[in-house]
Amino acid sequence: MTVIASELNSNILSPRDVAGYKSDPKQPLFKRLAEFLQWAAVKHPKKISPWNVATKAVMGYDRTPSMTFKEVAHLRSTSSRARLFLMDKYQRDVVCIVGVGVRASAGDEDTYKTGMVKRARVLDRAALGVERTAAIIDIKNLSPESRAGMSIILGVCKGLPALRERLMLSAGKASDAGKKP
Repeated sequence: MTVIASELNSNILSPRDVAGYKSDPKQPLFKRLAEFLQWAAVKHPKKISPWNVATKAVMGYDRTPSMTFKEVAHLRSTSSRARLFLMDKYQRDVVCIVGVGVRASAGDEDTYKTGMVKRARVLDRAALGVERTAAIIDIKNLSPESRAGMSIILGVCKGLPALRERLMLSAGKASDAGKKP
């Protein structure tokens, strides 16, 4: 087993870890997921809950369901709403690790590294796409309504290169922080 694999295994919540968790079945599923992630972030910071273990805890099952169980997929589909609830109520983000599971962020530094940097990269790609699309449109050929819309979009995009530069510089510094010179 590699060092990364053993590190990952030590950061996985087991069904035994969540045995004491009690969910409120009267709450909507996304709130139950958010409350579970909050509980896990306090009790087991930075530990990842496989989706089937989260389902066991949130649904109050005695046994851990299979990853192919339909409720596991249903719970996974609520993570976007759970993220908004977690952000509003607990100032935490949802961290999804593809193929592994989910957890709540554990503080500002963790939120920055796991959420903000990723979103900055998404913003960067979106800004480039808007710029490329704008470059192939001849504004003279647009209707007055479309021209007005294009003007608004271009006004918003005018600040994107500087914003993108600041975000990428910041993201680069964050990823370089752990490296030795």
